[in-house]
Amino acid sequence: SVSLINVPELFTGEPQTWADLGCGEGTFTYALDSLLGAGSSIHAVDTRPGRFEPLTAKGNHITALRKNFVFDDLHLPLLDGILMANSLHYVQDKKAFYPKLIQMLRPGGVLLLVEYDTDEPNRWVPYPISWSKLKHRFTKIGQLPSMYQTAGMYGCYCKPFEAP
Repeated sequence: SVSLINVPELFTGEPQTWADLGCGEGTFTYALDSLLGAGSSIHAVDTRPGRFEPLTAKGNHITALRKNFVFDDLHLPLLDGILMANSLHYVQDKKAFYPKLIQMLRPGGVLLLVEYDTDEPNRWVPYPISWSKLKHRFTKIGQLPSMYQTAGMYGCYCKPFEAP
């Protein structure tokens, strides 16, 4: 999971404040923690967030927030970055959702995505967004085969984030 989000110029060793929207059990939350500088904060948001230790081995703070990141007001501080790993495909109206992301970010903030590379919806990926739909505004980090999808998964980022 780290290989899909590791962008050295984003993770300078300085403390940063991030949100992991749709964190689930925390696979990518912990991957993000491994890349952030000591003293960073991660707000792990999900309708059913995993159980996180409030302080990681690096001295970073993880706060679990039981919210629906699409519909609920999250009341977060301004963020240096937002990670959405396998969660943007739950957002039906992405054009209406992007301004919400922009409002959560500091100027120059980054949106980091991991998604399935398909435009074919299914019951696990109801509103997919393939790499071809984002490549004009995002920079690709990498691609891996998926255990669940034939198309694989990609990681990409946009800094500063502006809606595609």
